Amino acid sequence: MGFLKNDSKSTVSNAQGSAGLSSGGFNAILDQGSEFEGKLSFEGVVRIDGLFKGEVFAPAHLVVGPTGKVVASINVDVVTISGQVEGDIVAKTRVELQSTAHVKGNIFASSVVVEDGAIFDGKMSMSKKTELNGLAQEENKEDKLSQQDEGHA
Repeated sequence: MGFLKNDSKSTVSNAQGSAGLSSGGFNAILDQGSEFEGKLSFEGVVRIDGLFKGEVFAPAHLVVGPTGKVVASINVDVVTISGQVEGDIVAKTRVELQSTAHVKGNIFASSVVVEDGAIFDGKMSMSKKTELNGLAQEENKEDKLSQQDEGHA
């Protein structure tokens, strides 16, 4: 087993079985019982129900299913976690920790959703989406406004 192509329309469900997100299908699945080590980049939605070790970098959606275990640094647009993740997570849009999630690592995202029962061991930093790309620009604007106020005093 390994990466499997899934062309059918499907819905990712959370651990309780209710519809968690409508994905329109997965681009790839690392199924339960499969292991992969390396660098993973992709478009669309990828689901991991097996073991993945390495790095994940994608402007897309990563789903870690209830049986999934990821030991990696993760840098994606959205990540939905029902299984185990060990490593730092950077998500441009959102991190979702479902009730069965167990995360050990730091999270940096503009939005974080944590369901009751999820376990998180690390530090969390939340910032608006625009701040992720332009924090230095915003700080420069504030410095200029501060200097203008001092000049008028």
